[in-house]
Amino acid sequence: YNMGILYRDGLGVEKNSQVALAWFNLAAQQQHTLANFAIAKLLEKNADLHSTEMDPLYYLKEASFLGHAVAPLEVGNFYYSRQESPYDLVRAIVWWMLSLERNAPGASENISEISSSLDENQMDAISVKLAECDSQTLRKCLTNF
Repeated sequence: YNMGILYRDGLGVEKNSQVALAWFNLAAQQQHTLANFAIAKLLEKNADLHSTEMDPLYYLKEASFLGHAVAPLEVGNFYYSRQESPYDLVRAIVWWMLSLERNAPGASENISEISSSLDENQMDAISVKLAECDSQTLRKCLTNF
């Protein structure tokens, strides 16, 4: 992970996003929380690094499952900014609720901003999903959500 930081930021070495990604990936394969988050952010900032195997959302979710506080906020932001269906707002709230539990800055504000615009069906869907997550691991509950 630290080698990835050096190459990402050009600290003592020539800045190189490809090499940084490779180092982050090695750390992520060992379930390094910050490496997963770093991969997601690096992919978001560098469109040339995208490939079919490297989805920023996957790495944000992995960082979330490993305990990162801000990663679920970012996942929620992804679903909120897409707004392709009312269901995405349900996903956004559920992921923001996870980051709120981890005291991530901005989670409470995001939830407050849109919760009043949700209809009864959406509120029910959020309650059902949160109850489901209470009885399962987060990875099992939210991997495909």
